[in-house]
Amino acid sequence: MRRHMTRNKNLVRHSRKQWWDNEVAQAWQARREANHANRRAVKAEDPEVCSNKCKHYLKLNHEIHALLEMKLANANRQMLHDLRDEGKSTAPKFWCYVRSLDRKDQPEPQIMDSETRQPSLT
Repeated sequence: MRRHMTRNKNLVRHSRKQWWDNEVAQAWQARREANHANRRAVKAEDPEVCSNKCKHYLKLNHEIHALLEMKLANANRQMLHDLRDEGKSTAPKFWCYVRSLDRKDQPEPQIMDSETRQPSLT
């Protein structure tokens, strides 16, 4: 019976990042739509339309990347500004923030040879 029961999912999956706002959401959606239009144009095999759609998609892609860089920089600057104004709890919050940045650049796990305890070449 448990196999057929459905789980209730939370309505809130996760909180959005500080830098995600309506401007980013609209730019992201426009880029997605341009990507889909470009892929449909490639399948239609009309070179002129395909070229125009590709240029439009690339333009939107560059714009969203520039917008995200700006938003992330502003969010990081604001985070550090808030940390400076905290007082005694500044140090733990700062190091928690630094550790969160380090998580992204973790080295890939290596396969070790069980006999020699050295990284495997294959």
